[in-house]
Amino acid sequence: ATGAGQTPGRFGQPITGKSLDQALFNEAVLFYSNAARRQHGRAPLNPDPALARAAADHAANMARLRTHSHELPVRGQSKLKQRMARQSVSYRLAAENIAM
Repeated sequence: ATGAGQTPGRFGQPITGKSLDQALFNEAVLFYSNAARRQHGRAPLNPDPALARAAADHAANMARLRTHSHELPVRGQSKLKQRMARQSVSYRLAAENIAM
């Protein structure tokens, strides 16, 4: 296990379009997000497989449609709340970040 404040060595790998290890990338994003949260006295985030599926589906749809948006013309998945309901995710408040 990696101690607080230590960066796992496997996160230091270069990323190219041909070599992206999506699982490792996701783990690195969570690691660095939680490191920043820890610095500000916030509780860590925990991975949620259902949210990950909703995000992966949305990313695939954005790639297929060659667009970058929170809302897409995809039946039953156009809005965040629909994508979360499709994966049976319950919530009180929800928001998303998308990036290129």
